[in-house]
Amino acid sequence: MIDRNALVSDLAKAYGVRVDVDDPILVAALLNRRLLDEAIAAMEAAVRASADRMTAASVQQTDAARQTAGLLITQAGEWSADRLRLAARDVSASMINEVRAMIGDCLTFVGRNG
Repeated sequence: MIDRNALVSDLAKAYGVRVDVDDPILVAALLNRRLLDEAIAAMEAAVRASADRMTAASVQQTDAARQTAGLLITQAGEWSADRLRLAARDVSASMINEVRAMIGDCLTFVGRNG
C-alpha cells in the first residue's frame, strides 16, 4: 500500500500543492492505484495460466511428433530391409544362373574334348 504521508510530501515538493492525507482526491487516487494493482495481478495470473496451457499443449505436440517420427523410422527400416531382401534374392538368382551356365559350358567343353 502507498504511504499517504510520503505521497502528500512528494506532491508538495513536485507540484507545490498541499493536500491533506484524508483529502478525497488523494483517497480516490489511492483507490485507483489499488484497483489497478488488483487488475494487474489478475492479468498476470491469467497470462501464467495461459502460458501453462500452451506449455502443456507444446509437450503434447512434441510427444505426438516423436511418436510419428518413431513410426516413420520403423517403417523406413522395414521398407529398406524388404528392398535389401529383394535385391539379395535377385543377385542370388542371377549368380546361380551364371554358375549353371558356366557348368554347362564346362560340361560341353569336356564332352567335346573328352
